[in-house]
Amino acid sequence: MKVIIFISLVGALAQAAELQDLSRRNIFAPLIAPAPKPPKIQIVKPVLPPPSPRIPLSQRLSNLKLVGFMDTDPRQAIIEDQRSQKTIYVSAGQPINDVKVENITNDSVIFTADDEHFNLSM
Repeated sequence: MKVIIFISLVGALAQAAELQDLSRRNIFAPLIAPAPKPPKIQIVKPVLPPPSPRIPLSQRLSNLKLVGFMDTDPRQAIIEDQRSQKTIYVSAGQPINDVKVENITNDSVIFTADDEHFNLSM
């Protein structure tokens, strides 16, 4: 009789352990784990170099010399490029080396570029 009680006691403990294990585990959970999510791709923007320092208009036009004027319609200015040894005839609105001739007065030529003005006089 002792053996039967011992076996039934062991069986009861085993059943209790199985029930406790079943209560811990979700029986509706899938047996196979879902595939891991792919990592997020981060787009790295390239770092742009800083802009080059802005050269003042007076320095950019330092090689120009006002030689004279021509009373034509429209009025023209005669400018000598001392670096290239060339003579340039310009009128208002005409560009020279990315700089625009804004106006030609009686004694000077006014240049503009990037909201900067430069007055070249004789």
